[in-house]
Amino acid sequence: MTRPLRIGFVAGEYPPQEGGLGDYTRELACALLARGHDVQVVTVRERTTDHRPPTTEAPSTGPSSLVLGHSQDPPPPSPRMWGDQRGEPERGESLEPRVLRVVERWGWGAWPTLRRVLDGVDIIHLQYQTAAYGMHPVANALPWLIRRFGFPARQPHVVTTYHDTRIPYLFPKAGRVRDWATDAPARWSDLTIVTNPEDRARLLPVARRLRLIPIGSNIRVTADPARRRDYRARWGIGDATPLLVYFGFVNRAKGADTLMQALTHLRDTGLPARLLMLGGQVGASDPTNRAFLAEVRALADSLRVTEAVTWTGFLPEAEVSEALTAADVAALPYREGVSLQRGTLMAALAHGLAIVTTRPSAAAPTDDAPSLVDTVNAILVPPDDPRALADAVARLWADPARRARLGEGARSLSAAFRWDRIAEQHEAAYQDLPWA
Repeated sequence: MTRPLRIGFVAGEYPPQEGGLGDYTRELACALLARGHDVQVVTVRERTTDHRPPTTEAPSTGPSSLVLGHSQDPPPPSPRMWGDQRGEPERGESLEPRVLRVVERWGWGAWPTLRRVLDGVDIIHLQYQTAAYGMHPVANALPWLIRRFGFPARQPHVVTTYHDTRIPYLFPKAGRVRDWATDAPARWSDLTIVTNPEDRARLLPVARRLRLIPIGSNIRVTADPARRRDYRARWGIGDATPLLVYFGFVNRAKGADTLMQALTHLRDTGLPARLLMLGGQVGASDPTNRAFLAEVRALADSLRVTEAVTWTGFLPEAEVSEALTAADVAALPYREGVSLQRGTLMAALAHGLAIVTTRPSAAAPTDDAPSLVDTVNAILVPPDDPRALADAVARLWADPARRARLGEGARSLSAAFRWDRIAEQHEAAYQDLPWA
């Protein structure tokens, strides 16, 4: 690193809100702080009813730990504020970024607030995912607004990370305008970061500069494998019962309906499989998740597998790690094929689970980045094929040695997605920007 940078993240959601974008932002911000950079996160005021307790103050690791309350608007950051924000952590603690919860709601009215609190940074780094911003196009326009109106103290570089390329709502019958809006952050950013080869192929023709940097697991591996039997007992699972785990929000793209049908096939063949639906069910960002969750629950009832399914709800990170350690197989039947943009996949890899997931989309380009390899670090089956999913799980259950080899392959692959490595790649990409 040639010099520390002042980095301002813009995140549509942030813990204690439940959501992958917020968890990703926190992990990356902490890792960049550990490398000596000054980092703050600007996000929306907390109004959700998440199960996590609202945080008003982070661990006392110095001024960087301050999380501003709902009724406070901070003054514009000064060089002194930025320079003082890091503290020395106690052994075992991690640095936390300053979090400014100052956006009333995501809309055009957010721009004056963002312009005020981000004045003085070297880099504004937008974490882009349409659902996290309520499908409002302000997230699409933010790089253009920064270039058009500028900042009093200095003109920052604009970086955008695409967490998905979902088309924003905008307005009915927008047609090609929606595609243009999705590409807009890449067109107006100094640097575009994507997390998977599919998004790189889409954005390469329009981005000024483009880097592929994968995501990591937002669940630290803290569970003790020697206590696996205890963790299973918490859910009433004995050694002779196959335990499948699905981790993440329930939405149509993740194929939870396919999983319920696969569970039915397993039980119809005499295998007494149980399914742990792990984590919060719908999150804070996407209201369409609730309707699909109701569909999945109704499907489980109609298939008569409801009693074989345990919904954990939101759990603390340590308990998520314990549940992943308790499971025999992670079943992740993504409808559009597996992708490295899935934080839930990264958590399963890091915990060394035998994974059954879906083959990448046929449109996905080949790439020299670390990837899933069928039978080496995962079993890949066709999307929307519950019988293929069930058959793969049954074969793994019948072959413990194969499950163990697959888990070791997953754990080995996860080393490529450590947050310190991800932060180092971001740092290199930042430094490659033209600096005066």
